[in-house]
Amino acid sequence: MFLLRARPLLFLLHVAHFNLRHRPHLRFREPAARERQQARFKAIQNVATNSDMGPKELEQLAELSSAGEKAIMNAARAYKLSARGYHRTIKLARTIADLAGNPTIDEPHMMEALQYRVREM
Repeated sequence: MFLLRARPLLFLLHVAHFNLRHRPHLRFREPAARERQQARFKAIQNVATNSDMGPKELEQLAELSSAGEKAIMNAARAYKLSARGYHRTIKLARTIADLAGNPTIDEPHMMEALQYRVREM
């Protein structure tokens, strides 16, 4: 059972390593995304990254487009996401949008975040 849960993580680490080795332009997106997050959270205490956001900060700062909001709502119903899963997916989508340099979370960002969810087997 432990091995089943470890394999997706090992695969993602392998893919991330491959992407950084063979696509060096991806390395330069991370500092810019960190700067966007620092600017977003400069006035908020105890929040430095997207993963630190609570429900209140998510509502105020996530900036979902209507298509992104529709995508997460449909996924929440279809996959029966818990509140925690719903919020984690939005945080990940916000990070993906930051890496893309996009000020709002659009449908492609949300769909990519949903792909990274580990499914119970």
